[in-house]
Amino acid sequence: MRISFVLPTIISAVLLWSCSSKQPEKEQATSATATGEINAALPSYSEDIQSSVKSLDLRTGETTQVPVTLKNTGPALWASAGKAPITLSSRWFDNQKMLAIEGERTLLPAPLPPGQSVNLQARAVAPPSAGHFFLKISLVQEGVTWFFEAGAQPLVLPVTVH
Repeated sequence: MRISFVLPTIISAVLLWSCSSKQPEKEQATSATATGEINAALPSYSEDIQSSVKSLDLRTGETTQVPVTLKNTGPALWASAGKAPITLSSRWFDNQKMLAIEGERTLLPAPLPPGQSVNLQARAVAPPSAGHFFLKISLVQEGVTWFFEAGAQPLVLPVTVH
């Protein structure tokens, strides 16, 4: 008789604790972004990156800056602060093969709400060998994913390196 009283009490306590101690992940991401810090994976990855630059002609190892207009087309605030900040960067491709070179990170100047845009300079360093490449400029959520790897459309520029 004693066990029948204790067991329901323990089960009730465990259920109460598990329901109250953890918010759903989507709520955690939303409440974290309200402070201007990103501490969890975004609910989705979408971006609109435009530039007046349509192609590049560079020397091996040359550093360049590409002016871009970045629009937040996703449902969450973007910020370059927190445990999983969002930054602008680039990746080099030789045909379809992604090279091991990652571009420098560009921080957002302030948290960017959905529907808003900001002008930035994306810095990139040309590969160490000559050839024809593609530079993909995209956002990256540090420690989580590149936006273009999660289905977003990056800015793609053909690049000739001499």
